[in-house]
Amino acid sequence: MFSVSLDTAFLEKISKLLKTKKAKSACRKIVISIQRKFDELSLGEHLATFEFVPQLISNFLESCSQELEKDQQNLPGLESKDELQNELKDLYSFLKVYESSTQEDIFYIDKYHLSRNPKLKLYLCCSQVHRHLASKWKTLNSLCVFSATLSPEFYYQKSLALQQAKFYKLPPVFPRENQLSLALNYIDTRWQNRHSSLGILCESILQIYKAYPGKHIVYFPSYKYLEMAKEVLYNQVPCIYQEKSEESREFFLKGFFTDKIPVLGLAILGGAFAEGIDFKGEALKSCIIIGTGMAQPSFKMKQLNHRLSNDGFDAFLFNFLIPGITRLIQTAGRLIRTESDKGILVLIDPRFMQQQYLQYLPHFWQINQLNSLEESLKLIEEFKKNEKN
Repeated sequence: MFSVSLDTAFLEKISKLLKTKKAKSACRKIVISIQRKFDELSLGEHLATFEFVPQLISNFLESCSQELEKDQQNLPGLESKDELQNELKDLYSFLKVYESSTQEDIFYIDKYHLSRNPKLKLYLCCSQVHRHLASKWKTLNSLCVFSATLSPEFYYQKSLALQQAKFYKLPPVFPRENQLSLALNYIDTRWQNRHSSLGILCESILQIYKAYPGKHIVYFPSYKYLEMAKEVLYNQVPCIYQEKSEESREFFLKGFFTDKIPVLGLAILGGAFAEGIDFKGEALKSCIIIGTGMAQPSFKMKQLNHRLSNDGFDAFLFNFLIPGITRLIQTAGRLIRTESDKGILVLIDPRFMQQQYLQYLPHFWQINQLNSLEESLKLIEEFKKNEKN
């Protein structure tokens, strides 16, 4: 709502909707100018502002508007007027968010690859959401906020400017005994130890998969880590993994909702398959989460730390720990979706032995702290027996 991004791939997509030479000459020049600016800026480190962008976008939108106002019959190359208008809404949104930005916000540019082609992306990251929200709340007579992850209270009181709010917590609606929660403390998955612990990690995943038949998803903190594990796991069990294309998304979901055979899915923690999907019944039998969900250090996170500290916040707690645990809880929520669902939640990271992390996990998970694979398999076997009874 207060942060926004704009990349060259998106601009290229808009350009392709205009097929005639006349349309291209009216709009493509603006797109090329923006792309050239992207290229220039990518040579520097980061940006203090995007002052060059709004006028270019305004010009682009004006030229598109002129084309759309004309009779579409005179523009046979304009394949989809509605599609173009929908895409242009994102550009209007970019301008609107930019207009409300301040010097305290974070502006930066990153390069990424789409189908091996380099692309550039501008980011405007709002660093003081609570101040924007506080001003909006003042215009309301009342406010009611619902979420499955509004805990801990002090975090949302500050970050969402809800200091005067009353918090109500409802009890869990699903039977606690339907979920077996395990914390495997013997595998160090922190980034500096990932190569050395990869063998025992993959062996534990395979043994859990074999011990508890069905469909499983392992959530990784990064694509790089996922690729490392995929090299070991892919040829040992039926395996599908998350990619970035829409086609691969459909193929991944087919493995859980349509195909009947057991499968091991590899996905990204906090990604497309970590929220908004109901893996009901036999669609998911175990959810294995690697890491704490915390974001990796970056320019953006460093800048946010600085601004949070200046505002009197505990930067690590508000920028890394609680957002990470919230991401983890949302991901774990894919497992039990109805009162009859049963399954196993596995957390893999030694930090879950520390109260600093444990205190923010749901108490009804009743986590079993385990120091060996053998202990894990024993509890899984007991859980299976109880399922049958």
